[in-house]
Amino acid sequence: MPQNSFSLNIIPHTNEYHISSNSGITGESSHFHVVPKQELEQIVEAWRRLYTATNKISDAQRIGETLFSSLFGSDIGVQFDRFLTIISSSQINGCELLLKYPPDPLLHELPFELLFYGETFLALSSNIQPVRYLEQPRPVKAAKIDLPIRILLTTASPQSRPTLDVSSEENQIREALNTYGSAIDLVVERNVSFDSLQHRLGRAAFSDRPFHIWHHSGHGYFDNDVTEDLYGLIFSQSDNEEIISIHRLNLVSEVLSLHLAVINVCQSGAPLGLSTTLAALNVPAAIGMRTNISDKAAIGFSKALYKSIFDMPLSSAMKKVRIFLATDTVDSVNSLDWSLPILHLRSEGSGSLQILKSVMNKHDPNRSTEETGKQKVIIKIGTITDSPIVRIIGVKGTSSREDPTDVTLDIGTIERIDNLDVTGDSSE
Repeated sequence: MPQNSFSLNIIPHTNEYHISSNSGITGESSHFHVVPKQELEQIVEAWRRLYTATNKISDAQRIGETLFSSLFGSDIGVQFDRFLTIISSSQINGCELLLKYPPDPLLHELPFELLFYGETFLALSSNIQPVRYLEQPRPVKAAKIDLPIRILLTTASPQSRPTLDVSSEENQIREALNTYGSAIDLVVERNVSFDSLQHRLGRAAFSDRPFHIWHHSGHGYFDNDVTEDLYGLIFSQSDNEEIISIHRLNLVSEVLSLHLAVINVCQSGAPLGLSTTLAALNVPAAIGMRTNISDKAAIGFSKALYKSIFDMPLSSAMKKVRIFLATDTVDSVNSLDWSLPILHLRSEGSGSLQILKSVMNKHDPNRSTEETGKQKVIIKIGTITDSPIVRIIGVKGTSSREDPTDVTLDIGTIERIDNLDVTGDSSE
């Protein structure tokens, strides 16, 4: 397990859950303790009432404290305290609380993002970020990401539904991505239909230029009155809407080649939501919304996400997103928008699509000769599930660096490694 993570392992049994923990820093493992299923069901019921409450933050804190007390019983709480003490005294950032569990409706619905300990919500903490990790028998395939990073942005706001300001969201994403120049290839499909989504994904995969990220903005569909096809997405179809069930969306095999799915749609992170389903299908990382989300919050979410996602692990980027949402609202004191995004991972360690800043400098024609040194750096590109994606192996004239490290270098020439020529033209 990653050294900077604390894993909470939750295993369902008949009418109870067995919980144990592992600390990546200390190497400690706990004995499991038992939590009755009814105890967790009561927490979920309290969460369901939360969004109609007047004092949402106060009620959310109580729910988060109760959930923490249930999960961190026995010696797990003591072990977690030691973990927090070490990362705090050592000033270790980007640590993760990995919430590891198999697909289970009740566990999916638990409000892990509201976990409250000490004097803060862990999701807003400077030290550690809760991340959901779905246990599956199939391993996530290792994959290499070559520049440019390809993003498919699809939007759908049919006239039959409340109007969404998807154009503002697109503009915010474009503005955030401008920093990376030709290292990012953004493809936009507005008023997307299900057929056009399949065509776009299929054509990219067939041409051996698959998309690394799919971001969808629009409306979700949820029906409590039927036993099947409970959740779907609403696409555009000429002047009408087209509701596509989650089951048909699962048949889009090209989606499974993604590294990250961002479904910025109401209830996409619910137990039956699309992002949750994609994570269960082994998409390495998926982000969705727990409940309904306002248009303003959805736009703010995208703005904050794409300003951070390529410079740090996904869990750290999500912390920045939550802090932004917690402050960028008229009712920030009582808003829970920050708790709505849910990050599911299918690999230990949040990984990322980090791009070393010095590599990105090649897109800046104004760099001076003084800024561009004569050093030669060997880099290795990992995947979204290895953190970080850019691993410094060695610097000419210095000793080899076998471990990833955060350093700032003046780089002139970058050698070709793993079939990726980062000094060449990677645009289309």
